[in-house]
Amino acid sequence: MLIGELSKQSGLSRDTIRYYEKRGLVQAPIRHDNNYKDYSDDTPHVLLFIKKLQSEGFTLNEVDGLLKKSDTQSLTCEQAKELVQQKLDEIDEQIADLQLSGQRLIDSFSSCTSISPEGICTPFKVTPTN
Repeated sequence: MLIGELSKQSGLSRDTIRYYEKRGLVQAPIRHDNNYKDYSDDTPHVLLFIKKLQSEGFTLNEVDGLLKKSDTQSLTCEQAKELVQQKLDEIDEQIADLQLSGQRLIDSFSSCTSISPEGICTPFKVTPTN
């Protein structure tokens, strides 16, 4: 399968596919005499798998590890569940951090009714340091 067809099937750009190939996330294609790359028939499935994992919050390094384990068939269901739970814990931590940041913004600007003599909202007023 040529890269154009692969791009259409996966919804990924040619550059992204080449990048994944360079990183070793997809199997290197066969090169023909005309220098065209011919990707295997399972490459679209691998690309969609990568895309799905990324949309679920996995980094490319994590995806790489999962792909390597699944290629060697050394990833048990229990290990997969553990990896998913770790990712869920990370996401929960990120949510808590974002909620805390949001609350800090609310707290900082709830007093924005006070205006400095220069007409600047006090949370945005920068005081010079000597």
